[in-house]
Amino acid sequence: MSEKLIVSWDQYNKTVEKLAIMVHDSGYKPTLLVGIMRGGAPMIDLLSRVFKLKCAYLAVESYSGKGVEDLQGDIVFSREMSSIAKNMGGKILLCDDLSDTGITLKKSVDWLKNYEPIKNKIEDIKTATLWKKKKSTFEPDYCAVKLKDNPWIVQPFEIYEEIRIEEIKTATLWKKKKSTFDPDYCAVKLKDNPWIVQPFEHYEEIRIEDIKKKHSK
Repeated sequence: MSEKLIVSWDQYNKTVEKLAIMVHDSGYKPTLLVGIMRGGAPMIDLLSRVFKLKCAYLAVESYSGKGVEDLQGDIVFSREMSSIAKNMGGKILLCDDLSDTGITLKKSVDWLKNYEPIKNKIEDIKTATLWKKKKSTFEPDYCAVKLKDNPWIVQPFEIYEEIRIEEIKTATLWKKKKSTFDPDYCAVKLKDNPWIVQPFEHYEEIRIEDIKKKHSK
């Protein structure tokens, strides 16, 4: 059985920051971020805040029930790509959390190149991942961490895959005074309706130079 690489939220954020620095320092200026669902969704949320870009999402099913990427490459794509970006196309940064065998990324690039609504609007496609396993045959243009082996990576949000629907209740950190919904659990019930600035939202105001300075210490 493969060794597990347990990733905390702090480690996850630092890995995304490292990737952002790599893209910036290369001189590449994407105009659209495309995340391969589901692993690419959390990372492009952070990257979109850093680069101040719109996102698009491509749903791809590439893992069997055994949790192993299909080596035969039988991958199912959504019929459409989801985005609120007015002008899809241009310079695309295609993002996924992991290059496992590399099949998903390779076929996703091919899918984008043939996606009718934007195929004639694409200037360039580059790929970015947080991790690349040793066994991967695909070399992303940008990769934050190139692993020396093939561990099973457990990301911080994946705990939800083991939660049963019967166990789901509603919980919020804050509830504003104007809210008409009463969650099962609420850490702080506010007496008014303030604008709440959460810790990850600083990415919307931070410059890439600030991230680089933090990582150079």
